[in-house]
Amino acid sequence: MHLLGDDMNYSMSDVENIKVSEGQVTQVRLRMTPIEIRHQTDFQAAFQIRTELFKTFDELYMHREKIQHLIMLPIKEPKLRTDYSKLDKQKLAQDIISKMGDSHLLLSQNDYPYIAPSDVKQYLLWVKDKNTFDIEIAEFIAKAMQLLKIKGHQVILFERPCNTKTPLVHGTFPLIRHIHMWVKN
Repeated sequence: MHLLGDDMNYSMSDVENIKVSEGQVTQVRLRMTPIEIRHQTDFQAAFQIRTELFKTFDELYMHREKIQHLIMLPIKEPKLRTDYSKLDKQKLAQDIISKMGDSHLLLSQNDYPYIAPSDVKQYLLWVKDKNTFDIEIAEFIAKAMQLLKIKGHQVILFERPCNTKTPLVHGTFPLIRHIHMWVKN
């Protein structure tokens, strides 16, 4: 198993001709984890998202702001977490960069998904340059949403910071910036 599913990858060239409005881009930006949260170093312990409590995407969506602000976060199945922890992260980063090619943004299926309701499809948006502006990322997401026919009420976005040691909040793959995109399946 690898982190970039071959069945679904979308790069800048896949969405370059798609037109989106400023309003659509703004709506995506409002769903992204704010930069001030991404730069925080200390957090309160996050509430673990569990399928016993949230059985559908719609139930999670009602709490999207808590997920976006890293107050509620998912965990991986123990076996998947163990498998993921054994991966050579440098090799994985090289594989991701290779798959990105000339594109500095790539949307792909998350092959190491978190525990979530069965109607949640999990994607990762890989960002080659950690300093890419949120507006550019939001525009790419808006175009990808249009390409995939995803409505605003069908997406949850969150990005874990890599500069914190707070359990559950800190990112486990700091080598390449990435944003989690959960979609109603």
